[in-house]
Amino acid sequence: EEAGDDGDFQYRVDIVTGTKMGAGTDARVSLAITGYEEWLPVLQQNNDHFAKGKADTFILSRGDDLGEISRLKLTCDNGGVFGDSWYCEKVTVAALASGREWVFHCGQWIGKEGVVLTDKVVAA
Repeated sequence: EEAGDDGDFQYRVDIVTGTKMGAGTDARVSLAITGYEEWLPVLQQNNDHFAKGKADTFILSRGDDLGEISRLKLTCDNGGVFGDSWYCEKVTVAALASGREWVFHCGQWIGKEGVVLTDKVVAA
């Protein structure tokens, strides 16, 4: 679990990498979360993150509540040792104070152009 920006409102972001051949990456992955505004938290990554078939959890904080999460944008900078794209299975965003969760199915390759996810299930 990694910490992001300082603030009173905490979000847990669970990112699941798929199991396809070459799914994992050691490149930099970026996430934009859109609620009432777009938020670009920093994911504190290390070489163990975004491995094939693994789930990674980040705890991110901000000064206020984003409200209803409507979309995510994922990008992968294609850097790292292999300079490759990354296969994301799904992303779950949970507002820890309210217990609300939004599950975004991805199921696609992410590159530097990015992918916008709007198809979600509200879990709570």
